[in-house]
Amino acid sequence: MKSTFSMWGERGLIATFFGDLHQLAEPEAFNNFLQIVEFPEKPPISSLSPVAIHYIIEPDFAEFGQPDAVIALEYHDSRAVIIIEAKRRDLVHACKPCSQRGQNGFNSTLNGQLELDYRLAMALSEYHTGSKELVEPKWVLRSPYKNERKGTLRRLKKRAVLEDVVSLIGGVPLDRDYFLVITNEEQNPFLRVSADLLLELFKPELSGSFTNSWSEYRSRFGWLNYTKMKTFIDSVQNRLTTGSLFLQSLTSIIAICRKKDSMLTILPATVEA
Repeated sequence: MKSTFSMWGERGLIATFFGDLHQLAEPEAFNNFLQIVEFPEKPPISSLSPVAIHYIIEPDFAEFGQPDAVIALEYHDSRAVIIIEAKRRDLVHACKPCSQRGQNGFNSTLNGQLELDYRLAMALSEYHTGSKELVEPKWVLRSPYKNERKGTLRRLKKRAVLEDVVSLIGGVPLDRDYFLVITNEEQNPFLRVSADLLLELFKPELSGSFTNSWSEYRSRFGWLNYTKMKTFIDSVQNRLTTGSLFLQSLTSIIAICRKKDSMLTILPATVEA
């Protein structure tokens, strides 16, 4: 009997890709994956061997949003977190100018979601085991972020999420948080995107003012596309005991896009089934 399995959409591709990576269950395989991610500078975690890896797909962080995936990494004497956002289009068309923060739809854009991820990371860095809620720092309501909050802080109170997800990633220092952006371009869009589409990552200064720290945090934002992901899985698929669900899903999406004559708006032309 013939049986196939595929998942559609960017979250389907993310779920199946990391499902394939999970099958390998090898620290070396995960570090090899990090090597294909384009960071401005090599992150320290790329040379460490994790003792545990937790892949969490589509966790719901309530007012902080719902990233496509989160990876919790445990090392012998430290932890790290990777928050992932993916789009099946290029970065420019997935973003809106930051001047539109607070307007309807901004937090559904890529840069809006990444700003929420940064605020999530700030809240997680201050989280203590046993706390009844995850909440962002109070200074947020004095920062430029206040314009979209109407006097209230973003928070998460759902017990199941606190116990099952936040417990794995809470308390990790902010400088151990990384952000992975997956888009449709063939080249890293962060190298040429206009300034009005770049993130505004505010933090307080001793003077009481707030500084956009994008240039400081830029080194922790990595980029990847589906072509690189396909090449990586191609190189390891003979070690996947149940085969690659990612490649099956990618093939299905390419076939659908060809029927709609819209392949170039969904996946790079260099990706072939």
